[in-house]
Amino acid sequence: MVELTAEGGLKYVGFRETPLIKAVHASGSQFSSPIRLRTSESAAELYSLKHATRAFKWLDIEAPADVPGPHRGAAFEDIMGRVESRYSSVASPLTDQYRAALTTSVPPGQVIALFETIASASAQPERGPAVITGLERAIGRHALVIDVAKVDLFYAMLITAVWCRQVRRFPLILSGDRVLPLELSMPEYGGSVATFDDLVGETHRVISTPTEEIEKAYRVWQISRRPGDPKPRATTPKYITVGTATAFLRVFARARTDRELSQAAVQRPAPVMFDLESAAVGLRQGAASTDSPLVVASAASSLMRAVERLQDDHVLSNAVPSAGAILETVLAILVQVRGATYSDGDIVELGMELNTLQWQIDTVRDRIGDTTLGELTGLFSSAQMLTSRFRSWREFEASARGTTGADPEAYELAVALLESARTNPTLLSSEADHRIDRVLGRAADARDGGQQEGVVRSGENLAAITVEHVGRLAAQQTGGDGPPGSVSAAMVTFVDANAASMQRLAVRRNRPWLRWVQSLGR
Repeated sequence: MVELTAEGGLKYVGFRETPLIKAVHASGSQFSSPIRLRTSESAAELYSLKHATRAFKWLDIEAPADVPGPHRGAAFEDIMGRVESRYSSVASPLTDQYRAALTTSVPPGQVIALFETIASASAQPERGPAVITGLERAIGRHALVIDVAKVDLFYAMLITAVWCRQVRRFPLILSGDRVLPLELSMPEYGGSVATFDDLVGETHRVISTPTEEIEKAYRVWQISRRPGDPKPRATTPKYITVGTATAFLRVFARARTDRELSQAAVQRPAPVMFDLESAAVGLRQGAASTDSPLVVASAASSLMRAVERLQDDHVLSNAVPSAGAILETVLAILVQVRGATYSDGDIVELGMELNTLQWQIDTVRDRIGDTTLGELTGLFSSAQMLTSRFRSWREFEASARGTTGADPEAYELAVALLESARTNPTLLSSEADHRIDRVLGRAADARDGGQQEGVVRSGENLAAITVEHVGRLAAQQTGGDGPPGSVSAAMVTFVDANAASMQRLAVRRNRPWLRWVQSLGR
């Protein structure tokens, strides 16, 4: 079952007949024991259950204050606080009973009796019965959900013990992996599944998107969730869990209602490609190779040995003073490639760095001996074989091949955008800031067109991702899935300060996010 909001976003994904739902429906409002729900997708399972049992009034309890009624939460905390502060350091039968209840399985009735004893020893003994009465009232009117990982252990035990005193009209769901130390048997449920075909059919019914497009979108989404896999494979599953279905359809619905904006944010291969992290604009992760991870890692290891030999070559360092810095960058990237922690941006930067070194070698060949030239020739040949395995490098190289330099105005605009981003202390992650600094520094000293094209594309990518997010904010389409407010504020400030430069760059390069800069009215 799939429901959308009025704006076309995802409201709800649920399975109509999960084992948990069937068990609740089969009870006939005669629940004799609590129900355990132990799955990493508890939230999605509970969402399905609540939609399937709308006649129930559900109450989620994460703290004593969640139980309705004046001061009942505070009363419990005051009573138990005295145990912690007054008795915790004193050996007494009451302290021993309390500690034993938390560590060994005890009958539910013993938990209630222990609480009543603790309450009777408090400054306001009448508050103990008020807590029990409040729990009985809540249990009699609500279906309860207790997240046992969040609730105070003894409070969760007390609620469960009170609930178990008689057969109930409404269920008690104990969610999470934490086990309550109670002598109590109860049915237990894990995550449920549905067939993928059923999900596709239901999505087609609600959204009217062709089924083949839904399946294709799922495969693309599946690959996007594994950015560290250098050769990801997308498959169509036979079964799917409710949590996975929810995660996919949340993205699918948002992309469907915001297709133009998504197209505007497409980034092209460049040494700096961006993504939104939890606290900043960071570097995009992940790259796809035509070869297996083992083949790529082996090629990277071979290149690393060649680079390490050249780092000790004094003839090379004397002839090309910048060779040391270039080889150091190349080695660092190869370490990432070997460990399968690299990205498309890393591959493009690797190719650019080696192209720059090769260009510099060509100008001083007469000052380099045959041995060093042989090592360099082998390095460049092997590196070309490695980088050509990646579509990102092949695309970038094709666009930069034969150029003497990017359009001067586009280059200046891109440099200005990247430098402006670096002056905003809350916009970029440290990794993104360092990558930009390195790329700008190399392009300023280089004469080959590839370095300048890399700067321009990096500037375009930064403009695309920031304009996308600010556009979402303006259209009120970010919902709850965007980055924190501080990152959003930093991007708004950045776009406001650089909108004119972004618009000029988009015009010079005919980039699709031009209309979005214009629509923002900056």
